[in-house]
Amino acid sequence: MVKVKLFTILGTAGIRRNKEDGKEELALATYWSPSGILGFPTEMENGIEAPNTLFLFWGNPNVEVYPFYTQRAKNFQQRVLEKFSDEKGWTPPEKFEDLIARGREVEEEDLASILREFRSLLKSVTGEEEQEKVIVDITHGFRYMPLMLSIGLVLESFNENPKIGDILLAKEIEQWKKYQLISIREYFDYLQMTLLIGLFHSNYTIARNIPVPPPFKKLQQAMEEFVDNLTGMALQQLPTSAKKIIAQLEEIETGELGTLFKSEGKKLKKHLREVYIPFTSPLDYYFKVGEELLRRGHFSQALGILNELLYFEVRELFRECGGEVAQFILNYENLIERGRKGELELKKNEKLPNDYYLNHQLLGQPFKDGGKDECPKIPGKNSKSKLRRFYWLAISKFKPGAPRNGVIIKQFNQKLQECCEQKIENFKREELEKLISIVTPLRNNLLHGNSGIPIGNVKAEVEEVYKKYREFRKKYHPELEAPPAPSNRSDQTAERKKGD
Repeated sequence: MVKVKLFTILGTAGIRRNKEDGKEELALATYWSPSGILGFPTEMENGIEAPNTLFLFWGNPNVEVYPFYTQRAKNFQQRVLEKFSDEKGWTPPEKFEDLIARGREVEEEDLASILREFRSLLKSVTGEEEQEKVIVDITHGFRYMPLMLSIGLVLESFNENPKIGDILLAKEIEQWKKYQLISIREYFDYLQMTLLIGLFHSNYTIARNIPVPPPFKKLQQAMEEFVDNLTGMALQQLPTSAKKIIAQLEEIETGELGTLFKSEGKKLKKHLREVYIPFTSPLDYYFKVGEELLRRGHFSQALGILNELLYFEVRELFRECGGEVAQFILNYENLIERGRKGELELKKNEKLPNDYYLNHQLLGQPFKDGGKDECPKIPGKNSKSKLRRFYWLAISKFKPGAPRNGVIIKQFNQKLQECCEQKIENFKREELEKLISIVTPLRNNLLHGNSGIPIGNVKAEVEEVYKKYREFRKKYHPELEAPPAPSNRSDQTAERKKGD
């Protein structure tokens, strides 16, 4: 049998004055639960008569009770015990003093003390035993005490405490006479997930250490996958991850308490659909994602995405040459897509083609070192490059054998050389090279330890290079220009106005 440690609040239920003669009398009520909470015998389904919930739990061999009380409540419950024992023959399992010694006395007006004592006692009496469960009864108590224990429970849920089980409340069926014992833990779960969704939406972070109940596990996993893809720069996987989050939100919204979730879920779904679905061209998609990361203060990631974006610009610059060069780029892009789908077979020591190799290692070289002498070249058949076969395939439009011909490779390299030299004096190329010369060193500094630049300066520098790229984008890609996406705060303000 699982050992239950139950925290309860002592109040002033159990004795009331007779309206006719003014004398105190024992006030009993029937408490019942159709679910047999805490392993009560089956008669719990028919109801158990008791002065208050303390006397339901105290005496159950599977439950260890830890009371919270004020001096007034303690004295009152001692009188209830005496009357209950005298009039009904109820025998306590231990001395009242021993019960009180396990709990904590608090001042009802000292809210911080109530919260502090609850968390302190919870920590001190819960151990490493797996067969241990914590239940909290917030039925009774003066004024703010149930509220402060509830806040403590929310805090503990973020403090990796998976043992907290039911949160009990006696729901009134008939005043003074009949109460149903229910658990409101499900509402706390919804509150917890609402906070987690808010954290994810505002910061693109996920609290992995927080244990969540089964109905929300898949949502948590979907958000974790999204964050992993974002931090790992697997940007083309983000639409799939975003769709998983939306699907889980919609599944939860159809549940019994789904209406509690709809407001937060609606905002997050709207955001994911606007920014992450579908994956458009890299020039558009990378920019949108980078802007969102910048707004959320993820400066190194935003800078890393901008750095990649600039090398996609390099690719587009070479594509402008048209002819065989543009066809080579298109063919290589098709190979990248086939590789993502698992349609390419690798030979020994080969690597799959990807955007990085095309943008940085091939086309991006003259932008790193400057000058036409560094123009890109496709490796010949004697090269040890792990990507040479895919470069050859892109030249030959996927006809095997032909690109191994040294003459063909030499002819194509001449085309690349001409394209490169053509762009050397190009104004767009000069602006792009200037941007790369600023962004790449700044990115390297941030990603490799930050040489002591104050964070305020980092923020200003990253925002400045994004400003410069926005100007570049507006000049050379007017077709991609759109009003910037509203920040989270603007989203929330709009939602509030809509509801007013």
